[in-house]
Amino acid sequence: RAVTTAKIASHAVDPSILALGAWTSIASAATVDLGAQASRNIVISGTTAIASFGATATPDNLPYHVRFTAALTLTRSASLETPSGVSITTAPNDSAIIVQETTGNWRVVAYQRAAVTGMPGALYGLTTAYVSATTYSVAAGSATSEEGAAYPMVLGSAMTKSLSAWAAGSGAGSLDTGTVAAGTWYHVHLIYNPATAAVDLLLSLSPTAPALPSGYVGRRRIASVKTSASSQLVAWAQRGDSFLWSAPVVDYRSTYNPAVARSVGLSVPTGIQVDADIVIACISSTTTFALLVTSFDQADTAPNVYVGSQTPTVPWTMEVPYGIAAYSTVSKRVRTSSTGAIRLRASVDTGSDGYVSIMTDGWIDTRGRT
Repeated sequence: RAVTTAKIASHAVDPSILALGAWTSIASAATVDLGAQASRNIVISGTTAIASFGATATPDNLPYHVRFTAALTLTRSASLETPSGVSITTAPNDSAIIVQETTGNWRVVAYQRAAVTGMPGALYGLTTAYVSATTYSVAAGSATSEEGAAYPMVLGSAMTKSLSAWAAGSGAGSLDTGTVAAGTWYHVHLIYNPATAAVDLLLSLSPTAPALPSGYVGRRRIASVKTSASSQLVAWAQRGDSFLWSAPVVDYRSTYNPAVARSVGLSVPTGIQVDADIVIACISSTTTFALLVTSFDQADTAPNVYVGSQTPTVPWTMEVPYGIAAYSTVSKRVRTSSTGAIRLRASVDTGSDGYVSIMTDGWIDTRGRT
């Protein structure tokens, strides 16, 4: 709506100053004298720190619109106040609104970054869901991209994607390159095009370097999914950072468990580390043994069997007595390696007596949060 001269006059503002003038360039210096300029639209070049904007301007609380062409420091002091109360490091094309409150005393009343960045690691919503053997969906949400630019990316509404080649928009394909392989982990990325502000989804073998479509430079891995032997999605359910298989997977069954470390691969994402939720079941006919399940990020430690009043001095996950017809079971959460493996070690060589089974219920994936 047009602002009338009468309305301006009622606020005791001279209409002539509403035209701030043409852009005027000034080199940065310890003191940049804004009052000496004919215009109130100022471009400051150079990298010298600024401690003052001078004292020649008439204090009138009227704004100077200042734009910076390079990185420099606006040094906060009693004569140069900033919105945050601390010094500001500028970046190319950042801009500020600055007023002189009293002679020589200036205030930055507003500061606008040219490149808006998100909070590193931030993620909200964006939960995935199994829709069909070839289709998945992602709920609305937001995340900060993982590369250096830290773009704030917002998926305004739920989006559905298929396993076919990527195309923009909901209902289209999402695969970055090639065709979907059988029995393979893929990573779901939220992607961003800063030129158009478009946000979309991409499926890739890589958790960190997907083949981005043209124009898309921001990305954040938000989930991982697996294909079956028939190259179809294996069903899962997600809540927050928790992923559950629709049908738990038995990943390990063995009647021979040596008293040395053994690597056990689990049905969890590879290329990243997650916390696997597993159930361990054991039975023995003639040998009592202890079992220790650990992460490869932990030391390889030999478990021990404790009898009677013995005080445990080494760790164990479970103790398996012999001659009991029922299985001993325990649930455990353990961090995996980037190959999806954990460490299993028995206290003694069980031979063919000690039967061990490990079932994977699901996993916890923090999805880029640190």
